[in-house]
Amino acid sequence: MYEKRESFKAIELVFITGLFVQDQKAIEQILVTQYESFADRGLYVNPNDPFLANMGRLEYDQWRHLRRKLQPCFSANSTKAMYPLMHRVCGEFVQVLRESVTQQRDKILEMRDLFSRFAVDVIGSVGFGVECNSLRDVNAKFRYFGDKATTEHFRPLLQFKTKYLNILKLFNVKYHSQETREFFTQLVKETIEYCEKYGIQRADFMDILIKIKNDPRESKNFELTLDRIVGEVFLFFTAGFNTTSSALCEALYELAKNPEIQDKARSQVMDILDRHNNNITLEAVKEMRYIKQIIMETLRKYPLLFAVSRYSRRACTLPTTNGSLNIEPNTLLLIPSHAVNNNPEFYPEPDIFQPERKSMDMKSVILRVQLKA
Repeated sequence: MYEKRESFKAIELVFITGLFVQDQKAIEQILVTQYESFADRGLYVNPNDPFLANMGRLEYDQWRHLRRKLQPCFSANSTKAMYPLMHRVCGEFVQVLRESVTQQRDKILEMRDLFSRFAVDVIGSVGFGVECNSLRDVNAKFRYFGDKATTEHFRPLLQFKTKYLNILKLFNVKYHSQETREFFTQLVKETIEYCEKYGIQRADFMDILIKIKNDPRESKNFELTLDRIVGEVFLFFTAGFNTTSSALCEALYELAKNPEIQDKARSQVMDILDRHNNNITLEAVKEMRYIKQIIMETLRKYPLLFAVSRYSRRACTLPTTNGSLNIEPNTLLLIPSHAVNNNPEFYPEPDIFQPERKSMDMKSVILRVQLKA
């Protein structure tokens, strides 16, 4: 597409028909300017399965009600309140890492596994309100079901709305095993009952959901039931498990290849910690701008999603660099993240890891969407 300067390319597969979009002007229209026309992600939704009926999948009319209710979960105050929970797990991670290095001086340390256990413990604490202890126990139950659920979630080929959508609904197709569904449902149910019985308030994601559930003002139009809470907490898990461990591994890989970048990052971190009495506070983290640039460049070079999907809710016209295109309702559009992020027209010398890229402006709109997807 890039070599031929094609803005769009139609794809016809067994289950889906759609458009690949690589034109930067059209991408900005889809993700920003005409957002309401493409608010749906075009993913299969099963209202009988909370794992397949969460905010990441719901159609716009339901999504906007739920998004409004969950707005407090994504506020700056909520992040600040959850930070101590994440900070504690980070401290445990550092300790386990030191012990692992000491014990395996002559062996290879598998960082992907360690980062996966770290991600499970952070999400378990912040999202589910439970202590998973995966960093210390490689066979922790939460981690086992986390791996199992992730594999089941992304295994099916029928992720998108397909030509045979009615057949999927007719047979009530679900992605996850009964064992997985029962584990997460029971975990959420027991956590809610325990917190309500003893008045536990941890300032975590679950705590916010419980408050919304019990607020009579929030019950109008769109009640936050147990199933919906299970769905949102599970989305919190799947959105942060493999994505976190993968991004951290890829960032470490690039830092190992580029020691001058690693030295600069370390120097900035040490200077900032010195100003904050060696305490890694939320304010200190916000000052680590070079670390943020490293993360953004990692996500550019190694996008978390192979494609960002959108589904047209109505007919509209998309302007592109090669003219305009009329989009019919119910059209699946796929924005190939890796192709766009590694397009030399948008990011010169895309194969080179450059945290200080000057092209991280509106051209990085797809990066921001991936972070929020």
